[in-house]
Amino acid sequence: MNRTTLKWLIRLLIVAVRTNQVGNLIRLAILCLTKKLEWEIAMARLDGSYYAGQVEQATENYKDQHKEDFKCDTSKVEGFDRWRKESLK
Repeated sequence: MNRTTLKWLIRLLIVAVRTNQVGNLIRLAILCLTKKLEWEIAMARLDGSYYAGQVEQATENYKDQHKEDFKCDTSKVEGFDRWRKESLK
């Protein structure tokens, strides 16, 4: 944030306190933040990153709920321990 913007924000805060409009200032800030969030979600939906995030989250949730389905027992695989040792070098 540059110096001019910081000065403007401080003056706005001083005026809001002097005129007892702090509640309105907070409502305005919340409104701006929600609109910015809506804008970011809309842009993410356009480029597909929103849906990719939704799929990743759903995948992680499914894996967390079904941990036993994703367990892998390699104790009965011949040579796995040698392969693992060689691949980690």
